[in-house]
Order: sequence, then C-alpha cells, then structure tokens
Amino acid sequence: MTYKGWEMLLNYNISDNGKYVWYTYGSELTGASLVIRSVKGHYSRIFTGVMDASFTPDNQHLIFYS
Repeated sequence: MTYKGWEMLLNYNISDNGKYVWYTYGSELTGASLVIRSVKGHYSRIFTGVMDASFTPDNQHLIFYS
C-alpha cells in the first residue's frame, strides 16, 4: 500500500455550545467520510462522500454537501 491509501484527518470543528464535534477523514483512494458525534457519546453518525460541514448559528443542525 502506498501513502495514497493512508487515512488522515482532513477537517474538524466543534459546535459553539460545545455539545457536538464533527470531523472528516479519508484517503486519496477511499475518499472522505464525515463523522458527527456528541461530546458525551450519546450520538454518532457517519456520512460518506462529505469533505466539509458547518453548524448552524443555533447549533441545532449541521449543514453539508454530499
């Protein structure tokens, strides 16, 4: 396997209220995936094919393009 197959952290952010974090990871071969998690660990979800995202100002939603 070459470096193109190595997964790496691509982008990340935490909500203004500190309750949620999202990050993207991936490689040139597999593409990107976005993970959103609650800081307390009660919620976690993965979306494939997503490179970037943004929390809404009220921290109630995460907006991204897939």
